[in-house]
Amino acid sequence: MSPYEPIEQKTEEERENDEALFSQTSTEIGEPDVHDSDSIWKQRRRRLLHWRLTDVGLVLLIVVSNLSWFLSSRIWVQPPLKDPDYFGSPDKIKVAFDHDWIDLKDGDNSSSRYADEKWKGVFPTHGSSVAVSKEFVELHSLPPSMRSPDMPDQFVYQIAGYHQLHCLWEIRKQLYEPGALSTLDDRLRRDHILHCVEAVRQALYCFLDPTLINLEPKWPHVPNGQKHVCRNRNALRAWTEEHGYSLPGE
Repeated sequence: MSPYEPIEQKTEEERENDEALFSQTSTEIGEPDVHDSDSIWKQRRRRLLHWRLTDVGLVLLIVVSNLSWFLSSRIWVQPPLKDPDYFGSPDKIKVAFDHDWIDLKDGDNSSSRYADEKWKGVFPTHGSSVAVSKEFVELHSLPPSMRSPDMPDQFVYQIAGYHQLHCLWEIRKQLYEPGALSTLDDRLRRDHILHCVEAVRQALYCFLDPTLINLEPKWPHVPNGQKHVCRNRNALRAWTEEHGYSLPGE
């Protein structure tokens, strides 16, 4: 055969078969296909949407949990405690203490420093009891108390500090009657004194004075004049007088 023999032309059917074979081979070796590209892009969009929805869900979960914690803390946290200040302002003042250690005597022993003069003016006119309105009770969130027998719209309460002073007064009287506590003829009297000892103990332990008392080298070590933070007793006394109420038998 001559090398210059002309190449035979392929028929139309042969050319279509060659194109189909080329297309199949191109797909197998990884040449991009238009339909495959669209499918991959759709998958990526779905994944991106899924990630975004997941991120939004996490953010909402964090916001809701933090909001729940905040609301629960506002509802359940107890408000800060404070002393009653219904009787006036300022509710506290500084008072110098006189410890009276030198030549300590009493009553009939020619000294009046611990005699009745020390107790003059301590108790209000009507004792430790007061009567207040329903509005006052609600305003200060007081616990329920007995109604006044003669004033049904008033409720009767006792000022704790004056009750504690009353107890100290009763204990003090026993110092002049040393045999009284050993006498069982009046059991109520004995129980009253023991109740008063406990009332004073509770009061002192409740209002435990944090003042740091300075000391001196010589006995009695504790000097006079050091100031302590105390209730404004003049304001409390004035308020008690204004609302005072005498209980039957007091």
